Amino acid sequence: MASRSMLVPLSALLSVVAVLALVMGVSFASLTHVQAASAEVINVSGRQRMLSQRSALLTLRLASSKDEQERRHVRERLRETIQLMTESHHRLTAPDSPLSGQFLSPEVQALYFEAPDAVDRRVADYIENVHTVLATPDEQLSLDTAAVWVVVQPAQEELLIYLDRVVQRYQADSERRVGVLRTLVFALIGVLLALVVAASWAGFLFARRIRLFESLATQIAHGKLTIDARLPAGADEIGRLGRAFAQLTTSLSQSQAAMVEQLRQTEEARAKAEAGGEQLAIQLTTIREQRDVIRRLSVPVLPVSDDTLVIPLVGALDGERLEQLQEQALSRLNSSRARRLVLDITGVPVIDLEVAGGLVQTMQAARLLGAQTVLVGVAPEVAQALASLQIDLRELQTAGDLQRAIVAQSVQ
Repeated sequence: MASRSMLVPLSALLSVVAVLALVMGVSFASLTHVQAASAEVINVSGRQRMLSQRSALLTLRLASSKDEQERRHVRERLRETIQLMTESHHRLTAPDSPLSGQFLSPEVQALYFEAPDAVDRRVADYIENVHTVLATPDEQLSLDTAAVWVVVQPAQEELLIYLDRVVQRYQADSERRVGVLRTLVFALIGVLLALVVAASWAGFLFARRIRLFESLATQIAHGKLTIDARLPAGADEIGRLGRAFAQLTTSLSQSQAAMVEQLRQTEEARAKAEAGGEQLAIQLTTIREQRDVIRRLSVPVLPVSDDTLVIPLVGALDGERLEQLQEQALSRLNSSRARRLVLDITGVPVIDLEVAGGLVQTMQAARLLGAQTVLVGVAPEVAQALASLQIDLRELQTAGDLQRAIVAQSVQ
């Protein structure tokens, strides 16, 4: 490759920063745990010193007191004190104790279990001596009793010295552990800061090149497809991105030119379609006008006198023609002085129940406008259809043909 990829070292650097941050977090947690455990072990070992002093004081009070109730109270307090001292010693020296597992260093082990200190044996003997005092009856206890001074004297002299040595040893070990962890944490912080600075610098260099592409993308979004700036070259990701941008702008320019040409062709096609649409609209208007004329001619209304209108019907009657018949007849009756309407159905080949019902409705509507209706050309099948409608036919006037209907009107 002509130039090294920037993303690979930058990603590796960020990964190292993340790992170091994790290690530093674990180190901080370990430091906090060690400090807390150190404080606890120092507190427990220092409490041993205090408990030995308290045991000696309570033993003296038990031996010197003459009051039975006070002796009972002191004996109970001494039993609780030595029990607490026994438990604390177990926490500091027993293999199954968490404190001894963490802080029982070789130096501390030597203090507890090796000569000349042998603090473990000395503490065990002291606890045993206190139990001996507790087992001695009150009447046998006095300041002259040897068992009393076996408890009092070590607590004031050599046992106190050895317990102080243990506390000091624990403090030294704790300070050493905390110091090592603190040094490790500070070293990790230094390395982490250095890596963060390096990553920031690399990110700045990377971001400066990315901002160039951001500016180019903004120009492209605003329709400017000519690249003025010099794109980064190279075989890394940035170089490949630069070549991709150049290809993108070229492709967009070609696509824009193709879209302009397509838009021009679309405008021409739309203009032709609009011209064709206008011609089609004119043709549709002409067809509608012709259809209206045909509809009017299919139901002609002929005035044969001032008060008589004749409607000769020829051909099959459907729902549309029946509606047109009723509309034409009522409109002419309303606009003229005619009071007699003659419906000639001689030319209608077939009259079924639907057609007969439509004719009856037209005649009834004309009657509501004050006109008499005469039905001409009633064939036998028409009469049968009218009779099946179950309407009152007494007011229905009929004539055999149109001439007889007109003559009858003249006579009237």
